[in-house]
Amino acid sequence: MNWDEIKTEYIAGDTSYRKLAAKHGVPFTTLKRIAGKEDWVGLRKRAKAKADTIVVNSAAKDRADKLKGVLKTADGLSDLITRTVEKINRLDRDMENPVDCKMIKDLTAATRDLTGVIRDLYGLPTEGEKLARQIALERLELEKRRADVEDQNTTVTVVFGTEEGQEAWAQ
Repeated sequence: MNWDEIKTEYIAGDTSYRKLAAKHGVPFTTLKRIAGKEDWVGLRKRAKAKADTIVVNSAAKDRADKLKGVLKTADGLSDLITRTVEKINRLDRDMENPVDCKMIKDLTAATRDLTGVIRDLYGLPTEGEKLARQIALERLELEKRRADVEDQNTTVTVVFGTEEGQEAWAQ
């Protein structure tokens, strides 16, 4: 019997001792005893934790790489905007070089889009979103207070031994 193969299958998978015992033609009690001695459950937990850590680290690295690209783009865009503003400032003195207004509009739009991407990456709300969230919280609090007041002002009368034609509940 290849116990290392069975052990590896248990640790790497999600199969129970019973299913492994049936699959490999081993008595369940024997498999359980060997697995207990070698702490297969602990080994499985540690292997899954290590795999989870690898997945999380990989996702974090991917996100960091994307953010690095976005920040590099933001730096380049910032440099381009700075050069364009310097060009505009020189134009005040020298009208021979015309300013490309479309380029300025495009740079402004690109800056706005990049700001949105950075906000999305970091989960940063805009001022409007913050205000909307605050209003929603205040509205929820007011509704909660109103419900509490209505609950306090409600009277319930219970009548036992009703006669014909009388309602059992009255408010």
